[in-house]
Formats: sequence, structure tokens, C-alpha cells
Amino acid sequence: MSTSKYLKTVFDTESGILTIALDRQDSEKNSIDSGMIEALHEVLHAERVKPRARGLLLVSAHEKVFSTGADIEGELKDLNSLEASLFTAAGREVFSLLGRLTCPTVALISGFALGGGLELALSCDFRIGVKTARFGLPEINLGVIPGWGGTQRLPRLIGRSRALKMILTGDPINAATALEYGLIDELVESYTDLPAAGEQFLKKILQKSRSALALAKRAVHEGTAMSLEDGLTLESQIFSAAWGTADRVEGINAFIEKRRPDWQE
Repeated sequence: MSTSKYLKTVFDTESGILTIALDRQDSEKNSIDSGMIEALHEVLHAERVKPRARGLLLVSAHEKVFSTGADIEGELKDLNSLEASLFTAAGREVFSLLGRLTCPTVALISGFALGGGLELALSCDFRIGVKTARFGLPEINLGVIPGWGGTQRLPRLIGRSRALKMILTGDPINAATALEYGLIDELVESYTDLPAAGEQFLKKILQKSRSALALAKRAVHEGTAMSLEDGLTLESQIFSAAWGTADRVEGINAFIEKRRPDWQE
């Protein structure tokens, strides 16, 4: 286990699951400042360059809050336009880095996920929330807009009309509504239920070929940013790459022989 001012990370060698806990020790809100961005970048960049995790769980060490987003009351309030732009760019890079990880990622949300906190959760592949959790993008109330992907990822996830309502009103939604919208994938009763729920959610996925999972994620993430025709071309290219792997051979043989595959990757 490694501990810093901002994060706690635990890697389970048996399951291959990396857990990152947001734990800003000087902020009960887990607000995101440049230090937290740098800490996240360090962990995620290392995972991107030399992948070791088969799955990733992102959780808060604080039961009552996932994260309330950018540190408005701290360093952000004194930034000029250029500095604010650089701060936003740094956060956007880290959130995109999370989105590009080859392993499946799940955000485990308790309490408030607001502003940049929600945008961070949106950068994961899936989200599980406690029934009392709240989700929102309140930036409009500060005279600005979301700057870490909220105006782009949220409409792609829940639809333009629902996303616009959340963004233009700044009003949070409850967990039941988030589930109805497709913003979260599962609900649990309490904060203490989140780790087991996350591991169980990943369990079925992690039984699949690691190389196939990575290729499937790439096809979806890159393809949906293209036109349909270009996305179909990309899918064909990635399918060909998957066909050339040892796991494709093993998968087909196991299917024919009616046994569980023994993935090589």
C-alpha cells in the first residue's frame, strides 16, 4: 500500500484489481487541486505505460463525499484566465488518461459527486453508487461551464436533453434518477457495500481475455468519437488484430471442446 496527501492505492496481486482511493487529507470535500491532479497523473500514467492491473476501482476514502470537484475555495479562485486554462488542460489530460486505460474501470460513488468529481467518475467505464449519493454539474451557478469533459461525456452517456438539463440548471440528481438515466450502472445500500460490489461487477468481465477486453474498449472509445463509417472501419481493423491473437485460438478451441478457456494474455 502507498499513501500520499491525495491518494491511497492498493493492488491486489491475486485478482489483479488496482484500487485508487481519493483521500485529500486537508479537504473533507476531496476537492481537486493541482496536487491531486499530479497525484492522479502519476498513478494513471504508470498504469498506461506499463499496465499491470486487470481492473481498476476508483473510490473515495471519505464516506460522505466522492469529490465536489475543482478547489474553488482554494487555489482556483485566484487564477487568471490563462492559469485557469492551464489548470483545466491538466485535469482534462488526466481524466482522458483514465478513460484510455486498457483495463475496465469502475467508479464507486458515495455521497456527493459534483462538478469535477462527477466528471472524474464519468471518465470511468462504469459507475456504482450508494442509494443516498447525489450527482451534479453545478458550474453554471458560478458563471462558468464544466471544463473536464462534462459537456461531452455526459450527453454521450445519458442523452443530450437530460445532460443539458443537469448542466443548465446546475441541479443535482439523486441516485435513483441517475440509475434511470444510465448515469450509474448499479445501486448499493451503503458505503461499506461498495468495494465488494465493485469487485463482483468486475469479476465476470475479468474472466475474459485481457487482450480482447483491451481491444474491445479501444473499438468502443475510439469508434464512437468517429463517424459511423470510420468507426466501422476501425472495428474491422481491431477485429483483424484480435483474430491474430493466441487468445482467439484458445477461445474457439475451448468453445468447440466445451470447456473453459485458459487465456494466454
